[in-house]
Amino acid sequence: MTWHRRIALSASIIAFAAAHVGAQPTAGATGRVLNDVDDKPLGGAEVSMPGLGLRSTSDSSGAFRLGGVPAGKQIVWVRKIGFNPISAVLTFVAEETLECDFILLPATTRLPGVEVKGVAPVSPKLSEFEERRKEGFGHFLTASQLEKMEGRRMAEIMATIPGPRILRGTTNAAWVVGGRGPVSVTRNGGALNAMDVARGAKRGLCYSAVILDGIFVYQGHDGESLFDINSIQPAEIAGLEVYTSTATIPPKYNGTRATCGLVVVWTK
Repeated sequence: MTWHRRIALSASIIAFAAAHVGAQPTAGATGRVLNDVDDKPLGGAEVSMPGLGLRSTSDSSGAFRLGGVPAGKQIVWVRKIGFNPISAVLTFVAEETLECDFILLPATTRLPGVEVKGVAPVSPKLSEFEERRKEGFGHFLTASQLEKMEGRRMAEIMATIPGPRILRGTTNAAWVVGGRGPVSVTRNGGALNAMDVARGAKRGLCYSAVILDGIFVYQGHDGESLFDINSIQPAEIAGLEVYTSTATIPPKYNGTRATCGLVVVWTK
């Protein structure tokens, strides 16, 4: 079965990926990479899922193909020199092929001989991050701090933050587990996603909610896929917020109080 979805992005749509699952049925993806300016095909573009180790390069007609993708929501990155990279959240169904076209915008050319000095403004995306960092509730890691941890996976970095603990799966997957609170005690892990259980997720634990660039990627719903923290590369992160208790979670995220803590990731 094949179904088609066209994706035209002028900025990154954020998402997430999971690790390989033994002999579980897998899915695939096919499509083309096109130039947003004239809709012409782009050859030599890299279409990848870094968290899964999957990678394909588009041919002269812009076509690409990826196979062996675990079912569920996955993050797909598309990059080509001279164009702005994009990422997308796609939902894969076992034994089905997802067809999708990716539209890349040419990168803005920097004029030579122009030097601008001054304090760089905070990007709108990171304004919330900076405001909450000044308030001092929770734990925060900036891009410069993460750069000093080069070579580590996100699970190792998260393990250095007081409060949450990391549960590692049978593959390279890793999930953030919080402590139980008076509200979250009702979530006993009995409705975990079957794919996550197959990868080593344990019932009876309370997992932290995760927000990626303002989008919930795990909110504690029954059967919802857990978010693999290792699916994000530290070099891609501009800011990381970690809240280990319901008392410190920002009021705007009251809906996450049925989980154990909250992780907020902002990408570059």
